[in-house]
Parts: sequence; C-alpha cells; structure tokens
Amino acid sequence: MSSFDDLPIIAEAEWLHDGTVPMRIRVHSSPMYYGTGDYEDPSDIAEERPGDFYILTYEVAGSPGHFANVTRNLASIEDVLETVQRKFPGARWLTPLESKPA
Repeated sequence: MSSFDDLPIIAEAEWLHDGTVPMRIRVHSSPMYYGTGDYEDPSDIAEERPGDFYILTYEVAGSPGHFANVTRNLASIEDVLETVQRKFPGARWLTPLESKPA
C-alpha cells in the first residue's frame, strides 16, 4: 500500500515485466506538488505547493495488488504518457488517458 492510495485513479495500464509478468500502472490526480523536503534543494523543488499534478503508482512485479513504486509531480498528461512509454514500453492502456487539447 502506498501513501497515494487515497488519491483518485484516473487511468490504468498493464505492462508485462520480462514479457510475462503482468503489472498494473495507475495514474492518480494529485492536488499537491510533493517537494523533496531537503533544505539544500532549491525552494521550487524542496517545498510542497498546491496545484494540478499526476502521480504514477505501479505494482511490484510478482506481487499483484501491491502498489509500492511511485513517480511523482508529473505536470501534464503529456508528461504521464511520456513517462509511461519510457519506463514501460508497450504498456497497454486499460482506461483511456488522452492529452488535453491545447
């Protein structure tokens, strides 16, 4: 269980780890940019702030239902799509996630 389980899930995808083990990928909407909390970081990344962001959670391979890994602070649907394609090439969307018109 991740700390983001209470955030709304707006889309899901499935990816085959090692080409055989199915893993779910969830896209959550988040009302917060989660900062690093590190005082040595610049304030724009260290501090939390409200806004419209997206978070990816994904299952631990071989542990269905256990969503422990997280990618935070994605600023747009385009960022989400790019991140999923980069981290999970060939992922199949189970729930449509489309870019918003400009």
